[in-house]
Amino acid sequence: MGARILDRGSRRPDAHRPCPVCGPSRRHPANKVRKVLGVWRDEDGGERTWCIRCGNGSTGQVGTEREEWAAQNARDRAGLANWLWRRSQPIEGTLGELYFRQGRAIQCRLPATVRYLPGCGQYSHAVISAFGRVQERASGLLSISGKVSAVHLTILSGDGLSRLSKRMIGAVAGQPIVLAPMNDALGLAICEGIEDALSVHEATGLGAWAAGAATFLPKLADAVPDYCDRVSIVTDPDAQGLKMARRLSDRLQHRDFNAELRSLGVTPCMRAV
Repeated sequence: MGARILDRGSRRPDAHRPCPVCGPSRRHPANKVRKVLGVWRDEDGGERTWCIRCGNGSTGQVGTEREEWAAQNARDRAGLANWLWRRSQPIEGTLGELYFRQGRAIQCRLPATVRYLPGCGQYSHAVISAFGRVQERASGLLSISGKVSAVHLTILSGDGLSRLSKRMIGAVAGQPIVLAPMNDALGLAICEGIEDALSVHEATGLGAWAAGAATFLPKLADAVPDYCDRVSIVTDPDAQGLKMARRLSDRLQHRDFNAELRSLGVTPCMRAV
């Protein structure tokens, strides 16, 4: 008989490692070594593995264990995202506001979806932004009610004037970071990054969403409300950004939206839908 895995079912992994299959292909250096491969040890000294990111694993791994671990991992990450959000504070008067005002020259009102997270333990101080739908008040301000299931962290330098790195926690795909409500003409700009989205809103008055990264752009098509009149997709002028922006544009076209694709730093209108 094959080796028996101890405490089968909902048992969590005994250890975590970088995945040898998907790790080396990741673009960001941190993702190359991120410990996403769960390891279960058998009573006879053998091991079973499974990667929560790409699904790679040994054939002996029990399917229910994979599913339970994936579900628990999602719950854990959502819980962590909500915990970080709860311990954050309004961004006004903090190094987070200094980052936008002096580091990025953004002067528009900063929304309630963007807050400051003081440093704690393994987490350096950062700007923390919430993914998901928000409520719009009569004054045009945004508010968040209930739990937050995914957040974006902009890790700041000690003086708050520059960004060191960024990180996302929770299930972010398909959820926007809402940074400004749509204007009276029901126009919306969707950007990769938070800073770009705020800059576009400041310059145009359009409502503004951020995807967090280029790879998350296409899935935002389903989140755009039906009453939106026109969508401007603003992306970085690199191959990955343009590719994902075009996929978002195609998906919006299938939903009969008017959309235009714009790239930062090059000729504005590259393709109109």
